[in-house]
Amino acid sequence: MKSIKTFILVGLSCLLASCHDLLDIEPNNKLTADDLFGNPNGAKAFLATLYRDLPIEDYMFMPGTTGEGGFNNPKGNIGLLWYANICEEAVQSQWGEQSPNHVIRADYFNHGYETLRNVNLLKSIIPTLNIRQEEKDVLEGEVAFMTAYIYFYLAEKFGGVPLIKELQDYDPANPGALVVPRSTEYDTWDYVMKQCDIAAEKLPENNTDRRATKWAALALKSRAALYAASVAKFGSLAPMEGEAVSLGLAGMKESDAQYFYQQCIDASWAIMNQSNHKLYKPEPANPEEAETNYRNIFVNPNSTEGEAIFIKGIVKEGEGFGSSLNYYIEPYQTQGQGKMSPSLNLVDAYEDYTDLPGIRSEAKVRTRLNDDFSSAGFDATKNDYIKVNRDTPYDLFNGVAYGDAKKAKDARLWASIILPGTEWKGNKIIMQGGLIQPDGTEIYRVPTTVQGKDGNTYYSLGGEKHQVSGFWPGDGTHSMSGFLMKKMISEDMPAQYDKTTLDYIVFRYAEVLLNYAEAVCESQLGDMTEAKNALNAVRKRAAHTNEIELTRENVRKERFVELAFENIRIWDLRRWRVLHTLFNNYSHDILVPLLDLRETDPKLIFVRKTTLGVSLNGPSNYSISEYYEDVPRNAINQMPQNP
Repeated sequence: MKSIKTFILVGLSCLLASCHDLLDIEPNNKLTADDLFGNPNGAKAFLATLYRDLPIEDYMFMPGTTGEGGFNNPKGNIGLLWYANICEEAVQSQWGEQSPNHVIRADYFNHGYETLRNVNLLKSIIPTLNIRQEEKDVLEGEVAFMTAYIYFYLAEKFGGVPLIKELQDYDPANPGALVVPRSTEYDTWDYVMKQCDIAAEKLPENNTDRRATKWAALALKSRAALYAASVAKFGSLAPMEGEAVSLGLAGMKESDAQYFYQQCIDASWAIMNQSNHKLYKPEPANPEEAETNYRNIFVNPNSTEGEAIFIKGIVKEGEGFGSSLNYYIEPYQTQGQGKMSPSLNLVDAYEDYTDLPGIRSEAKVRTRLNDDFSSAGFDATKNDYIKVNRDTPYDLFNGVAYGDAKKAKDARLWASIILPGTEWKGNKIIMQGGLIQPDGTEIYRVPTTVQGKDGNTYYSLGGEKHQVSGFWPGDGTHSMSGFLMKKMISEDMPAQYDKTTLDYIVFRYAEVLLNYAEAVCESQLGDMTEAKNALNAVRKRAAHTNEIELTRENVRKERFVELAFENIRIWDLRRWRVLHTLFNNYSHDILVPLLDLRETDPKLIFVRKTTLGVSLNGPSNYSISEYYEDVPRNAINQMPQNP
């Protein structure tokens, strides 16, 4: 792929000569339609490169980097890890709390317009091609899909941007002719809607080689329209000032929300009622089956029976092809780096199976009999900590520890997160953060040994460094939360650089159902009963048996657990305009298993803490100004800057 990319960019792209030439793109040379599409392999390579250059935040996305805007970077810390760590999903085991300001910003503006030029090049030559009209229609649909995807990503980051709808020709005598001003944010989002409609009209319902389909275009529209509607509806929660705001380049009127909610509803409804897409195995017999089914979606994305709507393929392992997902995510005990530490905030969000009529259960992990959920740490004055057998610490999450099987946590938790004591690649994963000494004093994140009242010697962290996967201090290779991630990695792949070849699901049916439910709930448009059914269908696939009400809180909580680690949560929080309040001096909650040596038969207790004190960066913060990134400006095209 690297060689293909080089050929295309050198032969077809007009790269930016410098930051001063932004949007003034002069072609180095031109290829005719016959040159490009006369050879089927050339045409295929060109299309493959365009698909590859779409801003898909997959396993090889590394935000905060330059070059290709952070995309297609198999080295370094993957975007899955970064994005999870700048919201409540996880904490970075090496650096701790991550402030969004330097992570979520990637140098995509330039790269996006480079890619758009190649897309517009394809658009310009389609009419000249000596192929059947049906083939031209498909290519035009793909052009519209790619255009919509790129402008969707630009609008998420920058608000209103220049809309360059046709291939531009450079005239040295009139370089200013290439200057295109920023469109309003409303017009930018509306252009995305219209391009999605063109794509949906022209694309086939089924396609090969991971190319876009009608349903992929509508799934993109569903996601994009919901984002736009949210920006309009919730913009007042993060009031901004400045020229870009007064000109409508950053922000929209609240009244615009209904239009975009309707667009989301229509696109989602079409997929729900006209396509063959559906939830993968929607009626499990029990939570154990639900766990297996949910996990299979991500380790076997090509066998989801219609759940996956659009997939980005990982061609093969090796440098420039495979990702390093397993290497970064796997437990230290199986040669991984253990850098993804899912937070207790996320673990708490999963329901249990109480399943009372009409109610979504609040099922925070019980650590004390009095249900005190304070994250203040160990309290030596309390004697009501729930005792758990040190050989089966996961009993805390299945209700066995306190005698109530209905309190077992949601199957999606077990499918998504490695819990203390569960197995990975045949290894029992040890997560012990310290111990309570016989005299009642706590040892936390300090590797040592202590003699218990039974005369035996115990490791404070459960073993030597190579024997444990949690809480080892100082090297960033062990969980610092008590949990590790499982959802996106495969036990069949090694924990090595460039060796993970899991394909990435860009759009899946469960998200469409949740988009529909949210759009109907927020707008009161569409079918309220069907929206409630859509919300509950996602829960029932996780083996829940009750029906919950269609409310904002229920929809948002369901998105949190269903779409965890899919690089969606950070964008949800951003479009709801809650990041600056949620991440105000924020530290993640964590759960620390401690071996209690105050008795002759030592048991584990679990203590709620935060990362504060063990993070290199301190609490994270997010300011209102970070909802929009700065647009690059130069001497020729002085675009108004975002607030």
